[in-house]
Amino acid sequence: MSTRLPSKQPSDILTSGLGLVIALPREAAGLFGRVSWSPCGDQLRCCTVHQGGRPIRVVCSGPGPQNACRATRWLASRRARVIGSIGVSGALSRQVHTGDLVLADEIVRWTGEAYERVWPPHTAFFHSLQTQLREARLHVHSGRILSVERPVLTVEEKMTHAKGSRALAADMESAGVAQAAEEAGIPFFVLRAVSDPADMGIPGFVPDCLDSKGGIRAGYLCRQLIKNPFRLIVLFRVHKGFRSGLRQLEMAWKGPLQRVVIPVNP
Repeated sequence: MSTRLPSKQPSDILTSGLGLVIALPREAAGLFGRVSWSPCGDQLRCCTVHQGGRPIRVVCSGPGPQNACRATRWLASRRARVIGSIGVSGALSRQVHTGDLVLADEIVRWTGEAYERVWPPHTAFFHSLQTQLREARLHVHSGRILSVERPVLTVEEKMTHAKGSRALAADMESAGVAQAAEEAGIPFFVLRAVSDPADMGIPGFVPDCLDSKGGIRAGYLCRQLIKNPFRLIVLFRVHKGFRSGLRQLEMAWKGPLQRVVIPVNP
């Protein structure tokens, strides 16, 4: 006797095959404009955007590898055939500058004691996206991305991780996406835009301005500015780099990412 599985609503199925994981609401707003978010379980929020006439499911995960892993598993459960992780990151290498794009050809994770190679992205997608990004005349680097569990803030930390991992940039989500995509047998890619160069330190209060979902903690931010109004200058510089990175991601989204080809059998 067979058991009938519960049917999914049409809106829950990824008819285009492409799903995106993005950590912060501000990143999503910069790329997609105003969107209508809906809860999709486990403290995740999702929306549907349209790319080249096809619907793309986007999950806003919040920062960190665990959140990114949950978001990727949710997309996998909705029959995603390819998963992309896009967003901003900090540079580790001095060869990478604010506004540059980094397309990961390998993901390395910092465990707190050692660097572990996680997984390489899907080869066909890496080469396809690399070619399309370069043909669009976007300034893109291909190389390792280091995935960490807390932000890499000081210049000294960046130098240490650059030497130890040989990565171009650092983020907090790529290892979680890679792990869940590998478990599900789904091809994935990771594309980051640099918001702060390797020789720029970020004060510790800046990441503390975000809550666990990536939203602004307005009260905390106001208290920090009252204590030290000069911190507004720091925030302006960080915001300027963030906006520069988002502009490049937006160009990639409106150009090369429009032409991502979804395989029939990944």
